[in-house]
Amino acid sequence: YLKELESHGYNSPWGLSELEKVYDRGCRSPFLYFRAWSLIKKQESLLRKLSPFLIRVLLFAQKEGVITESILLRTAFLSANVKRFYPTLYKILCEGYEKYGKKEILEAICRHIMNDNPVSPAYFKWYEKAVEEDIRLTRLYEYYIETRPEESDAPVPMAVKLYFSYNTSIGERKRAYLYSKIIGEKEKDPISFENYEKIAGDFAAAGLKNGRINEYYAVLYREFYPEIKDAETAGYMAEILFTHKLTCSDPKMRRVIICHPALREMQAYVLKEGVAYPKIYSKNACVFFEDEKKRRFAATVEYKIEQLLDVDRHAKSCMLFGIWDTAMQLYCCHEKTWQLDIGKKNLMNFWKAAENLYFTREYRDKTRKQLLEYFNSHADEWTLVPFAESIKEITYGHIDKPATFEMLIQFKQYKKAFNLINRMGYEGISPQLLLKLAVTAIKLKSYDEDEELLDLSYHIYRNGFFNDDILEYISRNGLSSLEETEKIWNDMTNFVMDTFEIEEKYLLRSMFTGKTTGEAEKIFENYSRKGGKPKVRMAYLIFLSMLHVLKGRKISDFTADRLKEVCKNKDNESRFCALSWIKYMAENPEKISEGDEELIKSILEKFSREKIRLEFFKKLPAKIIKGFSLDDKVFAEESARSGSAVVIHYKIDSANNISDQWKDEPLKESVEGLFVREFLLFFGETLSYYCTVTTAEDVYDTPVRKLSIEESDTKGRTRYQLINRMLMQMSLGAKEETEETMKKYMWQEAFADSMFKIIE
Repeated sequence: YLKELESHGYNSPWGLSELEKVYDRGCRSPFLYFRAWSLIKKQESLLRKLSPFLIRVLLFAQKEGVITESILLRTAFLSANVKRFYPTLYKILCEGYEKYGKKEILEAICRHIMNDNPVSPAYFKWYEKAVEEDIRLTRLYEYYIETRPEESDAPVPMAVKLYFSYNTSIGERKRAYLYSKIIGEKEKDPISFENYEKIAGDFAAAGLKNGRINEYYAVLYREFYPEIKDAETAGYMAEILFTHKLTCSDPKMRRVIICHPALREMQAYVLKEGVAYPKIYSKNACVFFEDEKKRRFAATVEYKIEQLLDVDRHAKSCMLFGIWDTAMQLYCCHEKTWQLDIGKKNLMNFWKAAENLYFTREYRDKTRKQLLEYFNSHADEWTLVPFAESIKEITYGHIDKPATFEMLIQFKQYKKAFNLINRMGYEGISPQLLLKLAVTAIKLKSYDEDEELLDLSYHIYRNGFFNDDILEYISRNGLSSLEETEKIWNDMTNFVMDTFEIEEKYLLRSMFTGKTTGEAEKIFENYSRKGGKPKVRMAYLIFLSMLHVLKGRKISDFTADRLKEVCKNKDNESRFCALSWIKYMAENPEKISEGDEELIKSILEKFSREKIRLEFFKKLPAKIIKGFSLDDKVFAEESARSGSAVVIHYKIDSANNISDQWKDEPLKESVEGLFVREFLLFFGETLSYYCTVTTAEDVYDTPVRKLSIEESDTKGRTRYQLINRMLMQMSLGAKEETEETMKKYMWQEAFADSMFKIIE
């Protein structure tokens, strides 16, 4: 076919196009490529464009080693018109450059790879050669920087430096890389550094503001921010200060997990090409790795951590400008208990950390504990007052209530301290501190009544810590038991305080409860001597009289004197006062004067008319009770609530006759609350009795009591006494004494009969 074409005088271009048609139909024969190469070699002008067929032809020629330098240069020139990347063309150009080293071919290579992935690290060697050859090609320097290995120690070419001193068309990471290299070379090339100083400084400022950080940004920050000079910069620096570079050698790992024991949540960072930039705030952080299947590893993975910034220096600057974020708090406060050491410089960090919810509850509690210890050991520092004023007393109280209370008292936060003990109680708190709080609160309230303050005052007092303010407050506003009121009165007396008010309270409460204490009459005496209210004094005097008469309580000489005055004063006459005074005189007959005898007789005469006869009347001197017929009587007495129904059950036994039958009889209420029944007994007889008392609420029986004639009732000259004496002597077998007593009895009987006849 070709021969036929030759016979018709065809030209070579037409023949090359015919060969390309054969290629397009699928022919890949080496003979086809050889024929095409023969035509091109014979006439180079036939190579006008680089079609896929011609690229194949050139590749064939190159493999066969027959391609010429001129063809390669023409190929390099024509490659500028190729708009897509051909690996075969790239191979042709690369091998052609290696063989001939022509600048035109190198430029063609760089231009052609820009049609592929121009930032592939594999192409850096061509960009590097092009820069060295000073080739002018659009975006050559950008791709040079983008593909340059970051671990390279080679200096940045001057042309690149000059280009980027006015052009910023590369990405932020590569700009940071370039600027860091220029900073690293500033000693060798200070002029380039001067050219870049402003642009790099502005770039560093923008990066700092946006929180950018890697090893290259770190170089910029170290250069342009050796010291922090304002709060805004400190805030930005605190965001990136604790970022570290972590390099992992295991390609299966996808994420790195950082866990701080003090923080509630873990932090995860993606590993990109084995590198991550985690934030690590302390040496106690735990590092874990996670693979694509979410499995986590720790000790089995090799890694390296590098600190990017000077943490110690910048952290101090951040604190000076009041940066107290979580990272700064954890760095300054540390994580372990034994590391917690508070000082003036890091106090604010501890204070913020104690309330930071990003920390665990356990860590915050430990921090609060340390704060309390620091405050209590530096109570004299006025700079700590604002902290004490803003403290949450209940929160800190749950950690250590005594220490919290002590701190509040030392810094005069009395309101907070008062709220603390009201909410959480007094247990474990020093009474001395409670006393200080109570005294202050009392003075602030001007001794006005406050229920919570009163409870506190009583608590302190009952623990044995008090002063005159506490005594004054509880005596004014308190309501204690009689025993405690008596103790308060004694303590106030020892403090030489005015006790009039508490004495009146004691007397009124004593009457209300129906009870007294050992100092009752002494209190009554003091109250009376101070001119106490007449109604109160009279009421209490009657109360003491009732206790004396009904319950057998002893009364003092002072009380007895007051009773005597009442008995003399007919206007204030009181039955119980008279009975009590009579009983006192019966118990103390040696104190009866002549004037008293007449008063006693008049009172007894009045009681006789009212049919009031009691056992203690018999103890009065015989000359006083003579004529009242009391010698031959015994009295069964029972005290009960006035108005009760009282029934006596009794029997009389003798030495020869023991009775089993009980007699019942209602008892008469002689005076309010006292029920009495008179019995006539002789020597040797025993009266046994008990009473059934019926009140509105209850019915009960009293214990069995026994009464008998005492030996004293056998002495005297009355008929009753003579009979009892004879019975006693007979029981003892004293016949002579019995006969003698009988003679006296008969003589008295005869004398009495004769006297009655004379009267008749």
